[in-house]
Amino acid sequence: MNTGTQLRNQALVDVAVNADPDWWQHAVNIVRDISATSFDFTTDDIWCELERRSIATPHEPRAIGAVVVAVKRLGLIAPTNRYRPSNRPECHARPIRVWQAV
Repeated sequence: MNTGTQLRNQALVDVAVNADPDWWQHAVNIVRDISATSFDFTTDDIWCELERRSIATPHEPRAIGAVVVAVKRLGLIAPTNRYRPSNRPECHARPIRVWQAV
């Protein structure tokens, strides 16, 4: 039987493998750019920058989580214990994690 953690990790792998490579690279670069210029940020900030740069939303929006985890594993960012309500309408103001540069 798989644990919740194993299922989550597999979902992150699946999303990353199926993400468009160009979109993935744009998103990683944006996370690097944001973390270099901001004390902290959320995925809303990443989505905003993707939109500003006219980069289309991937077929699986959860891919943004896999990007953040990948950049975290590179040691460039770290999660905080803080959350903010999302300002994206489709997220219905749900709490999203605040990240910071390392």
